[in-house]
Amino acid sequence: MRVLVVEDDFLNAMAMKQTLESCGVIVVGPVAAEGEALAMVAREGPDAAFLDINLGSTTSFGIATALGERGVPFAFVTGYADKPVPAHLQHAPRLIKPVKHHELKAVIESFAAGIAGT
Repeated sequence: MRVLVVEDDFLNAMAMKQTLESCGVIVVGPVAAEGEALAMVAREGPDAAFLDINLGSTTSFGIATALGERGVPFAFVTGYADKPVPAHLQHAPRLIKPVKHHELKAVIESFAAGIAGT
């Protein structure tokens, strides 16, 4: 499984990358900006994604929408439990930073089960 990581904090991105790799996935990225992420979605065709909601002066909602249009499952990762999410994206899992290994693993397993079932 190829998983896109969109995270604008370098240390959080590297920690998430290491955790995901320990779960046996191939990490695409990480990337820190919306434009980079959208290009990666188009070019790499990830199987799933983890998206930091806040990316500096913007959000990852456009990336999430693009992934959703392609049928790619994604989860939001945020430090803000109460950050509002647009209605069409509220189905996505939301993980609160700092994300624990077992939480990432559980989401990856649910993504894999969904992909295998399609």
